[in-house]
Amino acid sequence: MNMETRFDNRIIANEALLPYEIMTLNDKPVKDMRELPDIKRSEVTVIGPKGGFYKVGEDIQIKLQLYNGYGRKVKRGGDDIRIRMFEESKQMGIAGRAKDFNNGSYIITIPTLWNGTNTVLIYIPYYREERYKFLKWGRQLNALFYYQGSYQKGDFKQSTLCSSRPNIPGYHVTCNMTFENGYDEWYCGAPPSTNLTCKDIVEIQDYHLIDLAIRKTEGYLMRSGDTFRVFAEVKVVAKGTENNERHLLPVCHRLPKSKTWDMSLPTGYVSKGKYFPTYCQINRTDADIKNCLKNTTLILTGDSTTKSWFKRMVEFTECNLTYHYVGTHVQIWAKLQECIAKNMNFKMQWYSHNLPVSILNFEKLPKEGRLRGKSVGEMLDDIPTEGKHIFVIHLYAHFARHHYYVLRERLRKITVALRRAMRRNKNLFVAVKGPGMYIKKWHPALNDYIGPFAETVTMEVFSEFRERVVYLDIWDMNMAYDDINLHPVEPMKWNMLRLLFGYACS
Repeated sequence: MNMETRFDNRIIANEALLPYEIMTLNDKPVKDMRELPDIKRSEVTVIGPKGGFYKVGEDIQIKLQLYNGYGRKVKRGGDDIRIRMFEESKQMGIAGRAKDFNNGSYIITIPTLWNGTNTVLIYIPYYREERYKFLKWGRQLNALFYYQGSYQKGDFKQSTLCSSRPNIPGYHVTCNMTFENGYDEWYCGAPPSTNLTCKDIVEIQDYHLIDLAIRKTEGYLMRSGDTFRVFAEVKVVAKGTENNERHLLPVCHRLPKSKTWDMSLPTGYVSKGKYFPTYCQINRTDADIKNCLKNTTLILTGDSTTKSWFKRMVEFTECNLTYHYVGTHVQIWAKLQECIAKNMNFKMQWYSHNLPVSILNFEKLPKEGRLRGKSVGEMLDDIPTEGKHIFVIHLYAHFARHHYYVLRERLRKITVALRRAMRRNKNLFVAVKGPGMYIKKWHPALNDYIGPFAETVTMEVFSEFRERVVYLDIWDMNMAYDDINLHPVEPMKWNMLRLLFGYACS
């Protein structure tokens, strides 16, 4: 792609940028790798525990001071700092927090909930220079990935590029596919041949990464994050009596829903494979959950992570799949999944969110003669006036290909339908699943750099629903489990579901 070609991004100019992006607007590209933070030269200092150890209940504080490859203090903030503390013999883990002083120094805080010799791992998966580049690409190029729209009439077929904005480089005329995308904005280049029209669209799916022109130093920087970069490792001792008063915490379903949007300390910890929220207790056994799900419809929306929830719940409830699809992974991945357990009067459905998504299976509507994908808002509009429903909203990973304004616009559309659904059905329980961590291989169109920005945008858009909708914080859970797979594995997968039902089951 010619880097001189630009999308029409007036929509971003008219939209409030997040404070972090405003801070980086005047940043310059990396020219000298030695100007970046250097692991070997930077300093990590445990702040003042008396007697050389912390007491259980105190907050561990660690100062991180970054130095560059020249041995000089780094004078800017904005790095993505992540912290995990664990005690190996107890099989316990928890996430920490880092306060950014915007001058190359950070103060890390971790609560001590147990005694023993703890290992604190400090990760920097993305330097500021990497995050700046992703955001700049999003502003300039709209997306780091193109989709392909295919038009066909008889044996004659042509394909064009597609994106979430109408100004697609190389196409003077575009087809508005917003109807096909469930009334969420989507566009494809018009077919070059006059024998085909916009209505001849037969499929839209992944095409390819945009070819990006970047400096060699930037390429090296990006690929240096091929693994979850451990910046420092520190041993911290905690002594004292552990708090055994979790039974005094409220059960999760009695916790005000607004509290789930406000949690500032690590939201939970792991002990021997089980997850414990720090603000409430999940007092649900497997039998309790099955009893809760009687006479209930569970609707999971999103991507492959919520689809993995669906598969786990099929095992748990022993429900019967309604549809048995035949075809390749690409052909069947996004098709509606449904499962029914008649003995519980329980029904479960999984829907993929609409474009942008890697694979979207449209249905041909006979009346309109056009393809049609379903939006999350339309799924909410399908909820009837009566009956117990649990509805999970999740939009995240596939939006890493785009500037976060695309995610913001989609979430805003969902809130319109959410208002209608919550007025219509008083037994509707809604949870928003927050972003999770996943970083194994560097990939500009599929990584979790967008996570903190996605969380901020989600908090902003759903602010009016804080008293009525639960926010599921998955970010801290990832770190506590040290599970940074794109698709979480057990025991984290089941504990995400336990957390959901801890809030949903009264």
